[in-house]
Parts: sequence; structure tokens; C-alpha cells
Amino acid sequence: MSEDFFPFIRLHLHKMEILRPLLEKRKQRNPSHYNMYLMRDTYSEDTCVYIWNPVEAVNGDLSDETWVVWLYKRMDHGTEINISGPDISVVSEQVIEVFRSCGLIPWSEGHLVNAVGRPITKMLVDLSLQNGNSIILHPCYQYSSSPEDTAKINTT
Repeated sequence: MSEDFFPFIRLHLHKMEILRPLLEKRKQRNPSHYNMYLMRDTYSEDTCVYIWNPVEAVNGDLSDETWVVWLYKRMDHGTEINISGPDISVVSEQVIEVFRSCGLIPWSEGHLVNAVGRPITKMLVDLSLQNGNSIILHPCYQYSSSPEDTAKINTT
């Protein structure tokens, strides 16, 4: 994959620590993305992480408006896409246009999307359909708990 897809910038493995504070804040909403961050040492060369910070942040930190996209090239479904975005109820036209035009996601090819909220799902479905893809949705709910509460669960 390319290094950058303006305005997205590829985030290399040795710089991924910058994601920790942002994904910790977002983990109640979507624990999968925080877990993906924790598993960063297991990423293969086929996994790329890109960030886009649409607002100017202090000291180069990521803002609450930052978008994080994980792309993984799969043999069965094409590109696997995971997106962590701001806490929004509707994706803005600006964001839709950026995802439509930046070239980061190969809209006309097969892809599989995981762990995204409803507003982002709507954007992805619309962009996929506009590019001639068929869509299959498998909605699911995610739950998170603290390690202490998880340890108390009796699985026998």
C-alpha cells in the first residue's frame, strides 16, 4: 500500500503509541479498536494504519476529531477495513468526500468492514453501492468490561 493517501497519513508501527490516548477515550464506544492497538506488535506487513486529523491539534497530538483506518489485505474478501472516528451521529459531507476521493479504500473492489458504528456504516454502504458493489450486512453489538470483571465470569 502507498505511504499516504492525502489527507490520510500512514502511521508506522514504531509511531503507533500516539494512538493510545485517543483509543483509550473511545474504547467504551468501540473496544475493538483499542484491542487492535494493543495487538500492534503482531501486525504483518499487510496491515497498514492511516490517520487523518481534520482539526489542528496542540503539539501534534491527535484530536477527538481524528479518524484512524486499519487496512489489511485478505485473500478471501479483499481489503479488510476498520475505522475509528469521532463520536458523531451523522458523517459530514466533507468526511464523505475525503473517503470517496482520497484513494485509501478501493471502493470498486471487494472489501470487508469490521467494528464500525452506524454513522460510519451508512457512509461505507453508500460509497460501496455508488461504486457498484453489493452489500451484505451482519450487525452485531459489542460489549466491554474491565479485566477484573471479566476475570469473575464463570465459564464452566
